[in-house]
Formats: sequence, structure tokens, C-alpha cells
Amino acid sequence: GQPNRTLVNNPPFSGDKSGVTYLKPYLEAQPLDVIIIQLGTNDLKARFGLSAIDIGKALEQLILVTKAFYHGKAQPKIIILSPPKVHEVGSYKNIYKGAGKKVEQLSIEFKAVAERHECVFIDSFSLICACESEGIHWPYKEHVRLAKQLLLLV
Repeated sequence: GQPNRTLVNNPPFSGDKSGVTYLKPYLEAQPLDVIIIQLGTNDLKARFGLSAIDIGKALEQLILVTKAFYHGKAQPKIIILSPPKVHEVGSYKNIYKGAGKKVEQLSIEFKAVAERHECVFIDSFSLICACESEGIHWPYKEHVRLAKQLLLLV
């Protein structure tokens, strides 16, 4: 992952950050047994005006492109993580306006996409707590919690 990475759009002033655009060079770099897709939070930014359904469709596109890349080869295990809760506070309040409600729906969309494509799903909305005073990023203990959950799956 990189700061500002999205599923759908290239954020202004950040260069090429779309996950779909970046995917092929990443997959070509080395063989993979497991692919973890943890995108979607940046797609919730108000400037993009995307619904949870729009973001879910972008996730689906990313999965389809990944599976097509591995057509005829051993398919890697794909693990999908939904974004955690977003707190509309502090300097991110306006950037993520409306995301607090939308992210819960996004978790439902991501779960449905993961099930349709036989991917493993982790509901970060229920598992991870973003920093309540900053709103988006995770405290250290939440990274540890996620790492422990992922170790159970691989």
C-alpha cells in the first residue's frame, strides 16, 4: 500500500494511485501465493462522490483483473479487508464527510464481492478501531490485531 492508494480514482496531486492501474506491474514483479487487498478508505473521500456500491464494483474489477492475470496458473489466495470505521473529526472531517455512514455499507458490499469470487473476507469495520481523535489512521495496537488475524488465515 501507499498513501492515497485508491481502487478507482487517481487522487489529485498524488500521481498514479489507482489500485487497478498499479496492479499489473505489481503482479508481474514476483509470483505470489497470497494477495491481500486492503483498499477502499481513500475511495470514501467526499471529493470522489462514490457510493459503497461504486467502490464495491471497483473491488470486483480488481479481483477479476487479478484472476485473469493468473488464468491457467495456480491462483493465489485473495484476502479482502473492508475499511475500518471512519471518524469524521479533526483535519479529515471535511475530506471524509459522509464516510462514517458509508463505510458500514462498504463492509457489506466488500463481503458480498468476496463471497461471489471465493475470496477470504476480513471485516475490518468490526475488527479495527481507527484513531478516534484523528479519524482515519490506526493506532499501533490495531496493526497488531490485524496481523494476528491474518496469521490465522495464511
